Amino acid sequence: MQKLLFFLLILGLSGLLGCGPSKEQLQTLEELKKLASEAASTHETFMKAHQKEDEDHKRMEQRYDSLKAAGKSTPAMDSMVAAHKALLSQHETVMNAQMEKLKSFDEVVKKYTAKIGELAEMKKALEQMKKDVEEMKAAHEKMMQEHAQIDADHKKFDEMAAAAAQTQTQAAAKGKK
Repeated sequence: MQKLLFFLLILGLSGLLGCGPSKEQLQTLEELKKLASEAASTHETFMKAHQKEDEDHKRMEQRYDSLKAAGKSTPAMDSMVAAHKALLSQHETVMNAQMEKLKSFDEVVKKYTAKIGELAEMKKALEQMKKDVEEMKAAHEKMMQEHAQIDADHKKFDEMAAAAAQTQTQAAAKGKK
């Protein structure tokens, strides 16, 4: 009991004498935590959208492979599939880099949660994190626009595939006559 009272007395005195973390340091730590959480949430939302886009593309690519095997692919289809593969690969690279950035955000939060740092150092980390999060959001926005273009291309592909199938049906009908 005496040890507890002594500890509380020391803790109280250190707070009165300014030995503990300042209100601004604690507020900055909370901002770091909030920003790291926001970034992770934004990234997770984008990852789900990208995964759906990737699955849609794989289905389109399977149809393309069937058409190509039947000799019914066109140069437009060939270039569309190649362009989509390249874009989705770029997206994977960007997302992997962002995952590393998110890990560094977690490390910053853990560092300052374990031991409050100098206010200037914490503010600098917060400003860098804000800059990185804005870059991540801009990259997500750009990739979402590219996803929209890929979706539009998938519709064009469906039209091209239908035209190729119709051409094949017409050729088969002429062959029977």
